[in-house]
Amino acid sequence: MPQGEAERFRNENKALKTTVYVVCALMLRFLPMALRLVIHLMKRPEIISSLWVRTFAMLNSLLNPLIYCCRQEEIRNFVFKTRTQASHISSFNPSRLLMANITSFDSTNITSKHEDTTEGGSLKNDHYEVDVATLIINSIACPFTVLLNVLVIMAVKRRRRLQTKSNILLACLAATDALTGVITQPAFILWKTFEITGALNYNPARVIHGSALRALSVCSCLHLTLVTAERLVAIKFTMNYLYIVSEEKLR
Repeated sequence: MPQGEAERFRNENKALKTTVYVVCALMLRFLPMALRLVIHLMKRPEIISSLWVRTFAMLNSLLNPLIYCCRQEEIRNFVFKTRTQASHISSFNPSRLLMANITSFDSTNITSKHEDTTEGGSLKNDHYEVDVATLIINSIACPFTVLLNVLVIMAVKRRRRLQTKSNILLACLAATDALTGVITQPAFILWKTFEITGALNYNPARVIHGSALRALSVCSCLHLTLVTAERLVAIKFTMNYLYIVSEEKLR
């Protein structure tokens, strides 16, 4: 086999495996939703909180760029090189700032707002611990979700070797994941922060979060369908691949 054909075969095989991993990650994203639906049909919805379902769905946007970095060395080198350069420019740590803001809440006041003075003396919100746990997880994951997905998009845009059709489609998926970190997770953080502290009306943030989560989940599925279809055409119709999947059609 000629060297050029061998190189092309390795690249196509690597792109196929990357697509398989991303599809598996998306299946994990919707697995908690499926389990909650089954449990809801069994009339025991309290077993799995909807907040954990939402959190798993949003964490998928952080998992995808990690898959790209693990599977493609050039993307990994670009991401870590950019991160190293940025660390010399600024020592700003977004996760540390978010954690400082979370821990700065007056826990006594927060707890008192969720306590019920009825006979049992139990918490009025039975899912208070879940609220706090999901709030902390999303507060930490949010900046990294945006950063990693933006770096993946920059890598595909700046490195000519990475500008293959499959990588361009994955960069579109990364744009959808980045919007999760820009809109969906911040709205969730505001929703839960306002609800726990009782400071402001949290309904607008809850509505924005729910709408963005549903819309971006549909966009992720559509993008992944395109990525899978592109890989299917590359395998089944190798001779006509360049005519079926052209740059004009991708645009």
